[in-house]
Amino acid sequence: MTWFDTKNGQRLLNAEEAILSDFLEDKFGYFSLQTHTLGRNLLKQTRMNHHIMMEGPDRNIVCSSMHLPFEKDSIDLIISQHHLEKIGNIQAHFSEFFRVIIPGGRVVILSFNPFSFAGLRNLTCFDNFSPWNQKFISLSAAQKILKEEGFTVEEGRMVDYQPLFSDNASAHKLFEDVGARWLPLFGNVYFIVARKDVVGVTPLRPKWNKMKHDKAVPNKLKAIDD
Repeated sequence: MTWFDTKNGQRLLNAEEAILSDFLEDKFGYFSLQTHTLGRNLLKQTRMNHHIMMEGPDRNIVCSSMHLPFEKDSIDLIISQHHLEKIGNIQAHFSEFFRVIIPGGRVVILSFNPFSFAGLRNLTCFDNFSPWNQKFISLSAAQKILKEEGFTVEEGRMVDYQPLFSDNASAHKLFEDVGARWLPLFGNVYFIVARKDVVGVTPLRPKWNKMKHDKAVPNKLKAIDD
């Protein structure tokens, strides 16, 4: 059991999934990748033909997110949900995303905001377990690194303004109303959509080896984790 299995954790995941659902509604493509799971397969919401899962019961590939076993310009969409908190070298992480994403493809990032109730709980260090013992990176810092790696940031906004000190507390509409109106930069989680733009390049489909329609990735792409 993790913190995300608590009442507050599930409520937060529901809020994130609702935002993702709106974003994914009109997105099409061939290959989508989810790097980290918290008990939910977010790729089920996509209209992509093939879903690649690195974790969870639906996992169909074994690899490290720092060394993805895909060709350059081969993935249409990457969803990274609360994965940044676990990464030491975020610049290398985003660089690998940029390599495998097709021109015009998108990376979606959901991560804890250090300037929030979540960040305050993380700062106090009273909880020596995930995610509160991990390092949170700010929205502006994440956007800056994405741009340095060549991405164009299409969207960046905050989600959830509830106190997170009690794991079983109920949500209060007052916090959402006040936070969204008066403290918009202090949401517990930020949502980023970054697009890979390469001038003068037309995306070409990679020649995946005899892809079967009932499998997300061929066995050839499996790699050994670090």
